[in-house]
Amino acid sequence: MLTEIQGTSVQASILGSSELDRTLVYYDGPKVILRRTRAGQLYIAWWSDADEDIERWVYLPISRSRLERVLSGSLGSREAIDQPEDGFIIVADIDVNGDFSRLVLTESSQVPSDALPTADARLNIRNSLFIRVMKSTNVSHS
Repeated sequence: MLTEIQGTSVQASILGSSELDRTLVYYDGPKVILRRTRAGQLYIAWWSDADEDIERWVYLPISRSRLERVLSGSLGSREAIDQPEDGFIIVADIDVNGDFSRLVLTESSQVPSDALPTADARLNIRNSLFIRVMKSTNVSHS
């Protein structure tokens, strides 16, 4: 059973009509993904934990400029999660049908440290995927 996360429970609509934009890291399944709402809001999400019924993800609302720093490795994954631009992260539990079963607005201090990227974890996506991701995030919305 997964640890209960303290915070404010919210409806799935908090993520808007977000859709998977890219899988950034894949190892025995997606581990880091990028989602985008129709309005252009970006979320980078890290796989966190799982039990027999639920997969847990940590979603971080993120600006394009900060996303570039995270993808290039100039800003560590944990640092981005610990210091979110909007002041919160979203812990999302997803059921076996792929539906959000619980979403919690919270701070990283409420998530067990072993369910977050390590302090030294950094992405280093500087290849053609990085170029495609950055081009695809160049939206006209604010």
